[in-house]
Amino acid sequence: MSYDKEWITAGPRPAGVNPTCFTPFTHTVSTCADGVVGTDRLYVTYSLFTETESAAIYLQYSDDQARSWSAPHFIAGSAEFCGPSWSPSGRCNDSQGSQPTVNPTTGQLWVGFQNGDTEDEDQYLVVTSKDGGQTFQGPYRVD
Repeated sequence: MSYDKEWITAGPRPAGVNPTCFTPFTHTVSTCADGVVGTDRLYVTYSLFTETESAAIYLQYSDDQARSWSAPHFIAGSAEFCGPSWSPSGRCNDSQGSQPTVNPTTGQLWVGFQNGDTEDEDQYLVVTSKDGGQTFQGPYRVD
């Protein structure tokens, strides 16, 4: 397993999203320590190379000033345009260069990345989350 091209950003938690803290290693939900939770959530995205995925985009987040992090979450999604003839699953597995950004008013998270699950040239995709990185919509092609 290899991590590559980590990017980090910070922004307000969306309305209705409560701060969450985690235990080290197992990433299970735990009580947040007093005085460490602010208004912003940190997000880190990266490409994860494994034996089964060439470069999948993952996200983790922190509400306690990077003292603890959520479990890794695959966010690149699946789409018809991520299904070349040699990998018809539609899962966007060959992705790199993720760049997260947060709307400073709403807290909506956007992550753009380059994807190579195509027959010809690479494509640029974007996914978005309105609930602090719990769920994602997309991917959408940026043409």
